[in-house]
Amino acid sequence: TKGGFRCMCVDLLPYTDTEFPVTKATREGVAQTQPLDPYKAHSGAEMFTCADMWYEQISTGKMAVKSLSEGAWTYIKGVDFGNGTEKLLVTAKGTGVIEIRLDDRNAEPLGVIELANDGFDKISVVLPTKITGIHNVYFAFSGKDICLERWQAE
Repeated sequence: TKGGFRCMCVDLLPYTDTEFPVTKATREGVAQTQPLDPYKAHSGAEMFTCADMWYEQISTGKMAVKSLSEGAWTYIKGVDFGNGTEKLLVTAKGTGVIEIRLDDRNAEPLGVIELANDGFDKISVVLPTKITGIHNVYFAFSGKDICLERWQAE
């Protein structure tokens, strides 16, 4: 690969006072301890894994994800929408599109965020279908230098 991947997978490492055994790394990692609450604001940099992304510092301790190329994506695992939402609020900048996809990064977009701004704007995205229950969420970026600072279900 050309790089640009970041994986948050963590695996159990059984050890003793005298030994750290060699273990096999997995893509799944350890079990998720609890679902993610989408009704709280989340940084765009908060994710399970991604491809072709980098980071842009907004202020001390505050980061956004930034696409390096067309087709870049972030993956947020185990998001619990509960009884459902039909709207997301995002803060983003750049020129292009961020697509919201569920459960598969190649799925048809559930929502589309169109951007044409140099500064971070708050954008309300009305979804055509109510999202309920637990899903994996993908944000897919149409081009280079598109930044996602934060997102939240309403």
